[in-house]
Order: sequence, then C-alpha cells, then structure tokens
Amino acid sequence: MEEKDKNNYEITFWVKEESASPVTAVLQKNGCVITEEKPLQKMQLGYPIKKEKFAFLGTVIFAALGEAIRPIRESLNLDGSVLRYHVGNTDNKKVEKRSEEGLRSGFSPFKERSNYSNSFKKREEGTLTNESLEKKIEEILN
Repeated sequence: MEEKDKNNYEITFWVKEESASPVTAVLQKNGCVITEEKPLQKMQLGYPIKKEKFAFLGTVIFAALGEAIRPIRESLNLDGSVLRYHVGNTDNKKVEKRSEEGLRSGFSPFKERSNYSNSFKKREEGTLTNESLEKKIEEILN
C-alpha cells in the first residue's frame, strides 16, 4: 500500500461528547493516515438527533484507500456516540476530471432552461390569426 494509491477524504461528524476519539480510532483501525484534525465546536442542533439537543461538530481530513471507506461507515453506524457523519473525497484531480467529463458528455445544468425557452419561442412563431383559425374550423366541420 503506497501513498500514491491513497485518496484524500474529509469526514465531518456530530458526536455526543467533546472528544473526536471515536472517529479517529475507527480511522486508524482501518489504516487511514490523519493529516488534519479541526477542533470540536459545541453547537445546538436544529432538531434532536437520537434525543440529543446539543452536539459537538468536528472535521478530520485523512488519506485512505477507497476500499477502507465502507468499513469506516459500517463502524461509525454501529458507534452510539457518533450522531451523524459525512465522508467526502477532497482530491482536486478527481473533482476536475469529473467536471471535465460532464462537459464532454454535453451535460449542462442550464440545458433544460434553454430548451424550454426555445420551445416557447417556436410556439409564439406558430400562432394563428383569428381568420386562419376560422378557416381551419370550417374545414374540420365541413
């Protein structure tokens, strides 16, 4: 297992007590290298999670193989002191590569809007006058 094979990840989590040790222990157990650990902040939750109204928010940045993420998630799901968590990939190369692939495939978040406006213009161009509409009605009725 080389450092080149590892990806950079970030995990943001809510824990019951003022200690990130449940999360860092799971990361170290699964062969992750912790590169940065931000201090915990006590925050009031917007809604109770597992009957808790306050929790500590923390973030840990680490390097790991992609195969290690599933066991990390399974372990954190079983840990009662971890209320919520989110693991995200922070490798810039992969994010840029995905966005380039999206541009090559022709995906655009504004494509639907432009198609909608084009179809609206076509409908405006094809409007009938009252005279032409009356002629069409007479043709249908006769």
